[in-house]
Amino acid sequence: MIASSILQRWPVITLLLLCAVLYLPGQTQLPPMDRDEARFAQASKQMLASGDYIDIRFQDDPRHKKPVGIYWLQTASVAALNMPDSIAAYRVPSWLGAMLAVLCCAALIRRATGNAALALGGGMMLASTLLVVVEAHLAKTDAALLGVVTAMQYCLFRLLGGVRGEASGMRKNNEASSLASSCLTPSPSPLPFWLLLGVGLLLKGPIAPLIALMTLLVLRYAFGERGVFARVWSRAGFLLMLAVVAPWAVLIHQHTGGAFWYESVVVDLLSKAAGGQESHGAPPGYYTLLSPVLLWPWWFVIILALPFWRRLKHLAAVRFATAWSVPTWLLFELMPTKLPHYILPALPGLVLFTAVAWQECAADFFAARWRRGLTAGYAVFSAALLLAPVAALPIALKIPVLWWGIVPALLGIFLVGLAWKKRRALPLLGAALSLYLALFFLHVPQAQPLWVSPRLAALIPPGTPVALAGFSEPSAVFLIGTEVSLGGAEGAAAFLLAHPGGIAVVEQRQMDAFRLAAGDLPIDNLGTVRGLNYSNGKWVELTLWRNAN
Repeated sequence: MIASSILQRWPVITLLLLCAVLYLPGQTQLPPMDRDEARFAQASKQMLASGDYIDIRFQDDPRHKKPVGIYWLQTASVAALNMPDSIAAYRVPSWLGAMLAVLCCAALIRRATGNAALALGGGMMLASTLLVVVEAHLAKTDAALLGVVTAMQYCLFRLLGGVRGEASGMRKNNEASSLASSCLTPSPSPLPFWLLLGVGLLLKGPIAPLIALMTLLVLRYAFGERGVFARVWSRAGFLLMLAVVAPWAVLIHQHTGGAFWYESVVVDLLSKAAGGQESHGAPPGYYTLLSPVLLWPWWFVIILALPFWRRLKHLAAVRFATAWSVPTWLLFELMPTKLPHYILPALPGLVLFTAVAWQECAADFFAARWRRGLTAGYAVFSAALLLAPVAALPIALKIPVLWWGIVPALLGIFLVGLAWKKRRALPLLGAALSLYLALFFLHVPQAQPLWVSPRLAALIPPGTPVALAGFSEPSAVFLIGTEVSLGGAEGAAAFLLAHPGGIAVVEQRQMDAFRLAAGDLPIDNLGTVRGLNYSNGKWVELTLWRNAN
């Protein structure tokens, strides 16, 4: 009781401490991940080194896929920490964005329900969801975008009249209290909403504005909420959004002659909508099938809440959560190109709905037999997931079993079982902590065959000219240096001839071509790195060669 009172008294501090425990471990232990994270970090690294904060490049190639926002955030964090060679410095915007999302989600639940304990629980739920924890550890746009979208939607909810205690105070006989007409407090300024729209545009183009627009369209035409667009529109806000986006948009247009817009809109965005880009295509239903893993350990709580939607659809918060999460989820289900993190912006809306459903229908959550069966089944699934790193990694990577890893796995299984037996959600948070901390402190350091680029970079003296043949992962460029040459066996042999002090790294499949191209050039073998290239699922063997002259 005392601990519960303390947690509720200082919810912001509690959530920040929880986020620190969830997100900070692994920031230095986890190497730069291929391919997206390493590309983002390397482009930011080059931006900081060159002083060109307009154009975006990976080595000499333009990187015209996403706007500049995440690169600015990463360069700012790296400059502040003065750690240009540490991937952890590039990840700061991601875990800060995840923290912002957690705090804004909790604030939204508090405003919608008037229940501080429920808001704290909803924040903990979002904070510890597997997909959020993973993205908080990667130097990409997605966790930062999640923070901006959640803050934007919180501002939108306030603009549309969301007030504290509204959900718990409304009942079916009070359906006239619509979202648009339920404003019992002075109308807030629309400027923060429009400012966040501009920041969202700089982070990932149209995603944030599209989520806001879909939310308003569903509220207006599916739920009949009149006046929602009038409440949001602001000429000053629109100009503020333009002020955020327009300067860079004009400069990048001038700098690239319009090539950025063609590459980012036509080549990248429209190709994702038209077909599976870069072998990432999947049919509709992909995210629904993956959701038990992506939303672990809270998937079953969300599923148990969904059948209450019809009973609760008259509530303003439920309508808002529906207008937010459902079209966002469906949008990415219908897009041919799919990656697990795409649905991240829908998660706070799901958490909001689940929190309201728990407040209104907690007594019925585990009443039906199918609900008890689903809970038991997910407990078994969670046990398997907790044991997976201990059992699967040694088999996949051909490494010894880490017997110490069974301890946190068994602790997590006990907590999952406790949650099932007591019909309580809080033990799941402990199970999540058991898995995440075990991953970052035990299993990540053990999985050496996965970390080909870090082991390769450790064998190369700083400042040494390097050519890579048959292995061109972006993590190698980030760790070895921007000037590393990427090419084939013939190029590597020519590189050694032109750089007597340089090193050529040749993959085993290209060794015959390399020896043929090298001819009589005397070369020394400096070592070999063997591991699994998880980007393509192939084992690689890289040998380092130096000109012996």
